[in-house]
Amino acid sequence: MIYRLLIFSFLVFVTNSLFSQTGCKNLSSIFDSKKDSVIKAQKILSEFIKTYDFKPNLKDYDMANGRDKSLKNFNKDGLIIEINMYFMNTIKTHKYTYNQSNKLTEIEIQSPKGILFEKTQFFYSDLNVILKALHFIEGGENDKVITYTQNSDECIENHKDLSGNMKNYEKWIINKEKGIEEHIYLNTKDLIYKREYIEYNSSGNPVKRIFENKSFGQINVSEYDYNADGQVAIELTKDKLGTLKKQQKYIYNESGLLIETQLMNGEGKPISKDVYTYEFYK
Repeated sequence: MIYRLLIFSFLVFVTNSLFSQTGCKNLSSIFDSKKDSVIKAQKILSEFIKTYDFKPNLKDYDMANGRDKSLKNFNKDGLIIEINMYFMNTIKTHKYTYNQSNKLTEIEIQSPKGILFEKTQFFYSDLNVILKALHFIEGGENDKVITYTQNSDECIENHKDLSGNMKNYEKWIINKEKGIEEHIYLNTKDLIYKREYIEYNSSGNPVKRIFENKSFGQINVSEYDYNADGQVAIELTKDKLGTLKKQQKYIYNESGLLIETQLMNGEGKPISKDVYTYEFYK
């Protein structure tokens, strides 16, 4: 159960950006397209992440006992086509398919043996405007239909079951002038149970992210500082009282590729680090 929750959390993080390039044109989609263009420009084929824990008795990271974290594969247009997530010696694979216009057409979540856990298919008009999406659960059962409604400053992702009954749904509220975006999760009674508030700077990079889970009374505030090249350098995470809980430092090579992130507690003591390695298209 814990594994499923962790995978779901990761999937939300990944597919929110993928959904944004299908149904909702928002500030997140602009930021994501910038990342895709960097991956394309660098001709990145894959990104592998390994985690190393800090051992106080060694006064250093335990480089002999790293844990595989994830492997991402990209196509030549910089779009992600596969993610392998590693957790407790188990792998779950997320596969992404696109049409000729690089619009996302399918997301699949599979076991290492190819057993389907979950799938979402996206359908477009001849002009590549999203029409709807179909979501499938284990066993291939179609459990909901997703449609999109968008105006200049709001996008609603409607979820209904096959009988037309409303399910939990999502909404984006965008203020482009102020660089603010709000992502709201609502239940069938139109009550908010989860929300995310993001502030962007003039370069279109997020500088503050507030995540609230009303079900658990949880609020996390993330703040981002950037280097001279416009890359995130430091991420600070605070609780609802403003207490610094953890911080993460981002390290890049001379080509601008992220090669390491260092996670520390609120006092700056190291916890772990992720090391990134890449393969490239020739």
